[in-house]
Order: sequence, then C-alpha cells, then structure tokens
Amino acid sequence: FAAGGALAGLDPALLPLPALAAGWVGHGLTATAARFSLWRAAGREPVVPAVARAVADGLHTAGLVDRGAAAVTVEPDGEGVHRIGLAGAAPAASELFAVALDEAIGVVTAPRYLLPRHLAPSPGPRTVLRPAPNAVVQHAVPTVLGENRRRADGYADAWNRYVSTGRPVWTRSPEGTGLLAAFAGRSPLDVTTALRLGWH
Repeated sequence: FAAGGALAGLDPALLPLPALAAGWVGHGLTATAARFSLWRAAGREPVVPAVARAVADGLHTAGLVDRGAAAVTVEPDGEGVHRIGLAGAAPAASELFAVALDEAIGVVTAPRYLLPRHLAPSPGPRTVLRPAPNAVVQHAVPTVLGENRRRADGYADAWNRYVSTGRPVWTRSPEGTGLLAAFAGRSPLDVTTALRLGWH
C-alpha cells in the first residue's frame, strides 16, 4: 500500500476505512493519468514512419540493404503526407525499400505472413473502469521479407521495436487463413477495418 502525504508509512490496519478508500482512489487516478499520457503519445506517433523504420531494419537484418532504421528520412509536408526515403542507399536498395514499404502499408492481398498492429483505445471513463477489447489490424509482411520464416522473424523483431507487439502468422495456417479472409482487400491504415479482440 502506498499513498502520498499523511498516509505514507502507516500500517493500513491502523487507518480508518475512508482513509484507505481515499488512498486507493488517489492511486487509481495516478495510474489513469499515466495511461492517458501513453495513449496521447501513441496517437501522436505517425504509423507510416514507424513501419518504414521496421521495414528498413528488417531488410538490413536480412542482409538486403546496407542501412537500417537510422537511415530512414521522413519529411512531412504539413498536410498529412510524408516523403520517406533511405538516406545514402544505392538506387537498387532504395527501390527495394520503397517496394517493401508499399507492401507493408498497402492493401493486403496474398502475403505469406501477416503481422498485427494493436490500436490504442480512445481514453475515457469506460476505458479506465473496463478496458475495451483490443483493436487489431493486420499488415502484410513484404514479399522479400516473407520468403522464409527466418526473414519474417527478423522483420517481426524490428516491427516489435517500432510498431507493435506480435509475431508473424503464416497465412496458410488455420489462424492465418482466417485472418487473411478477414483482411484481404483492405488497407491496414483504415482503422474501420480493425478487428476487436478481447478475453471473455
């Protein structure tokens, strides 16, 4: 038990019930404020630049390009459009990066693997008292990074660093077949395509 001010250091058994309740309410409000802060931060981070860094690191880990996430350049134009490139990369590497990024953020077609991106819930009283089910969208693993499981796992490690938690799902598995059926033909950047997953 930890609460600030006069309650600190006292044995909870010696405190009257209202004081205990006040301490727990204070703790809850502090946790809530921290949770809102995390959600606001998640909302401010553009998805596409984060995916671009994951793609660059995935390609670098696979030995396909000389530079990883540190070489990704992002130039916003102030209207919601980002110019993204791989600084110092050879033309062939730049093209490989551009194609892979397009596949990672584009409409899901028929990839070998999918990767989940968890969406932050909108903060509000219901979210604090009873969290809403997680909204999840699926992104295609770029073709060149889905050629084998080793590359897919390397890309997933980068994805976990920059974008979201999750492991690649093979689309020919029972789980993958269902996910592909749900997301094929849809853009993962359109939040209306999100599936909401929760524990029951």
